[in-house]
Parts: sequence; C-alpha cells; structure tokens
Amino acid sequence: MGLANEVVVMVGFGLVARLEAFVVLIALSGLIDPAFRIGLNAMVADIIEPEKRPGAYALLRMIANLGVAIGPAVGGFIATRSYLYSFMAAATSAALYLAIVIFSIRETKPERAALKSAGEVEGSYGRILRDYPFLAFCGAYSITTMAYAQMMTLLPVYIKEVYAIPESRYGFIMATNAAMVVLFQFAITRVTERYASALVLAVGAFFTAMGVGSVALGSSFPGFLLSMMVLTIGEMIIVPTSIAFVADLAPVTMRGRYMGIYGLTWGVGFGLGPVLGGALSDNLGSHYIWYGGLVLGLVSMAAFLIINMGTRPLEKAALSMADDERRREWH
Repeated sequence: MGLANEVVVMVGFGLVARLEAFVVLIALSGLIDPAFRIGLNAMVADIIEPEKRPGAYALLRMIANLGVAIGPAVGGFIATRSYLYSFMAAATSAALYLAIVIFSIRETKPERAALKSAGEVEGSYGRILRDYPFLAFCGAYSITTMAYAQMMTLLPVYIKEVYAIPESRYGFIMATNAAMVVLFQFAITRVTERYASALVLAVGAFFTAMGVGSVALGSSFPGFLLSMMVLTIGEMIIVPTSIAFVADLAPVTMRGRYMGIYGLTWGVGFGLGPVLGGALSDNLGSHYIWYGGLVLGLVSMAAFLIINMGTRPLEKAALSMADDERRREWH
C-alpha cells in the first residue's frame, strides 16, 4: 500500500499545478507512506534472528542513504530537462519496486493457526499501553529525536543568519551525513550488536547530545561539519539498534503495531524538537537551541541507562526463545 501510494503521489506531483492539490498530495503521502516502513521493519523481524537484526536494519539504512545520495543528483539532472519527467522517473522507480514486491516476495507473517498452537495471542493497542518497557523506550527515543531534529531543521537557518554560511555549505554537511552512513553504518553496527540494546542506545544518545551541543561552540564551517559528524555517529548507533530493540520486545502477532508506534515516536520528536528550539531561540538567544539539544540528549541517555537495567532479562529471554525455535527446526 505504501509503495502504491508513492506511485500515485509522484505522478500527481508531475501533473498538478495548483497549491491546494500539492497540499492534498503531501497529506496523502504523510498519511499512507509510513505503511511501507512499518511493513518493511516487521518483515525483517519475521525472517531475521534476533541477534542478526541490528545488522539487517543497518544494511537497509546503508541502501536507503545511498539512494538519498544518488536520487537527488539524478532527479536534478532530469529536472533541468523537465520537472514532469523527473516525477515520472520517480513514479516508475516506485512502480518497479512495487512489482518486485508483488511478484517476488512472499508473505512472512506466520499463519494464525500456527501462532495459536504455539501459544501466541493477537492483542490490541491496549496491550501495547500495558507494555511499560516499550512505553519507556518510546519516551526516551522521542526525547533523543527532539535533540536530533535541531540539527536537521534549525542548523541551516542558524549558520546562515548568524555566521553567513551559504546554503551550499549546508548541503555539503548533509552530504557528509549520508556518506558516513553509507560507508560506516554496517561496520559500526557489527560492533554495537555485541552489547545490550538499551546500553547501546544510551551511547548513541550521548553522541547525539555532544553533536548537537557542540554547535554552540562552533563559529565556522569546519566546526559545524565536525558537529554533524559526531551527530551522525550517534545516528548510526541508535537507528538500527532501536528498530531491532522494538522487534525483540514485540510479540510475533503485533510486530506491525509496535513498529507503527515506534514510527510515531519519531514523528512526535521531530515535530516537537524544532518548536522547542525555536522557543529557546526567541526567548533566550540562538545559542540556547544547542544547549537545549545537549540537555535533551543527556536526559535520553540517562533514560536508556535506566531502561537497560529493566530490559536485559527480556532481551536474554528473546534470544533464548529464538535458540529454542532453531533447535526445534533442526530436529
């Protein structure tokens, strides 16, 4: 459904000419597109063993960021000839992906009968609201995202208005972010997957705090580039680990719902972060954006450390269940 919506939206962007129509298409994209990520993350959890999930999600991030690096360059080249051709090319790519999914990928969700015989019971969102370790994770992750959002939304305005650094330089900063993910994501995850997930998330939150907070100390392009590099290390630590953490906590029958709530925490954090940063800038000064981000990152780090004390037994139980299942399949 998410890919089909992408095809419709891209075609619409190429054909419509009124602002109101663009608003409708963007709203449609925001409403339905997350279904693709939810389904993808749940599918990986279905087919990959718990101990290998961080690496699998890291590989997906590398591929996605490679697309982010190449896509705008290709799209920009096509757009110099025709914006319509650019959007049609994007729609065609999504349609090809959709065809591959329909004709080449089988359903991975276990059959209900098999789940019932194994003692798995499908639950509602009320069950999620009683899953306190997961809710604690959502709160901590939202706070981390609020800090991260400062760099992605307010940094370009800050460096231009305060230090007269042009947009082209910020573009290079963002390109560095994508390039680091492509080059180093898998290697970093190969190290972090050896440790307890919540502890890894705390380390990632620390790097996020340092990356955001260090912007207040910078005054030139190299300094801001270094801050983004530190933040990107935190991003590479947190994102694959957080998805794997949710996959491990979620019951088999509810992985899609858990992934949906996980995606919502990202949206909440990314929405509230710039609002908080803007309020700090208006009332205290622009540098306080980064002090606020530093505090948010450190608070989330402390929260993940607390979560680590309560969830390590749950992670060990999930790995033990996976080992038992593989032994049953072997025999």
